[in-house]
Amino acid sequence: VSQSRYCTEKIIEFNDLAGHEKYYKCTAKQLATNFLDYVAIVINSGSGMQLMTREHISLAYSLRIPIFIIYTKIDTTPTNIYEINLEYIKTFYKNKMNLNIVVVSPETSISSLIGKYGKSCDIVPLFPISNVVGTGLAQVKGFLISLNKTIIYKEAETQSANFLIHRTYQVQGIGIVLSGVMSSGVIRRNDTLYIGLS
Repeated sequence: VSQSRYCTEKIIEFNDLAGHEKYYKCTAKQLATNFLDYVAIVINSGSGMQLMTREHISLAYSLRIPIFIIYTKIDTTPTNIYEINLEYIKTFYKNKMNLNIVVVSPETSISSLIGKYGKSCDIVPLFPISNVVGTGLAQVKGFLISLNKTIIYKEAETQSANFLIHRTYQVQGIGIVLSGVMSSGVIRRNDTLYIGLS
């Protein structure tokens, strides 16, 4: 994310997860184990919510990860289709999760929105954007830069070391290399660790 008037220094890491049904298990595993602060759901304003979109929303909601929506391709979507699909999204969130969609416009105060948004909140920000024309992109950038962490990593560092192994690699000249996520604690050189199922 490029720098703006919202902050002078921030690193934002993105995890691009698969949307296709074929990779649902992979997406579910990544959502559950990657310690994500937020989930962005990308919805095409022309085609609306698909079956897998609803599955991914339900999964993120069940994991209590705050969600926001990127509502794309608004420059090519007829107004009536845009409104119909938007109304369906609002109804879905209200009926299934008792959450309210907040459509973000250029007039929306990002700082005010951030003050209401986070874990256990009842709103879902929706950003109508066009990557071609650039509509809404400034609001998305300002929002991302203003977000705060929902996971307190300093607290996790004081707990016992727990490293979740996702993959193993055999590297010539080195041996076995483990890849995964450090869920708690700190590992230092010469530490003795135990490998097993949690």
